[in-house]
Amino acid sequence: MTTKKYLFETKEFGVSEEGFHLLRSRYNYATISFEQTNLVWIGVGQELKNWLIILLIGLGLFGFSIYSSLTIFQAFTDDSIDTIYIEEILIPVIPFFMGAYCIFMGLRKGQIMRVQTQEGKLKQLSLNELSKNKQMEEFQTLLLEKLQGKIDF
Repeated sequence: MTTKKYLFETKEFGVSEEGFHLLRSRYNYATISFEQTNLVWIGVGQELKNWLIILLIGLGLFGFSIYSSLTIFQAFTDDSIDTIYIEEILIPVIPFFMGAYCIFMGLRKGQIMRVQTQEGKLKQLSLNELSKNKQMEEFQTLLLEKLQGKIDF
């Protein structure tokens, strides 16, 4: 069995002479031909689709971590409390790091491409791999050639 060779390939999609091939584990599960494409937008945007939810989860975890830390600090300064267990001191650590990671991922921006089909479906694809491999200029040239006016930068 031969695999299809794409002109440009990332983890999410590949581009051939026919159009955009949406990939999962390098398997083509859907193809959007250039004729089916209504508009392609390339620019800087949020890489995650549900970035606001991830950001809110991160802020919640971070807030819990700060609240828990303040409660433990008050327990240290309170003379009526004799025993503080080590587990209580470790409780804010994991939510702090998970919250910081979620906030970082929720706020991360990068090069993205949005492909709108004639049916109205909108696909958002990351172009960071192409940017890292310094293939963006060739990629944009190919899209300008194939899409002829259906592209916006």
